[in-house]
Amino acid sequence: MTVIRLPTRLVSTLEISEAVGWPHEDLMKDARATAAEPNMPAEWFRLVYYRDQDGSMQPAYNMTTSGLKMLLWNCSGPRS
Repeated sequence: MTVIRLPTRLVSTLEISEAVGWPHEDLMKDARATAAEPNMPAEWFRLVYYRDQDGSMQPAYNMTTSGLKMLLWNCSGPRS
């Protein structure tokens, strides 16, 4: 397992995916939805692209720690 050392300036959705075993495609769906929330600061979610193993360009986000907290909060589900 990869250890994510916080606070770092930015953390990638690729790092999060690897660290917690969350498929990157699924994580990106949630990250896109979180980034699109009204009044969400754009600097918290920075869209970047990387080359996958086939050489295709794929999207990812570099997030601030505040962006990561919002992503995790939005993905935690309804409170009981």
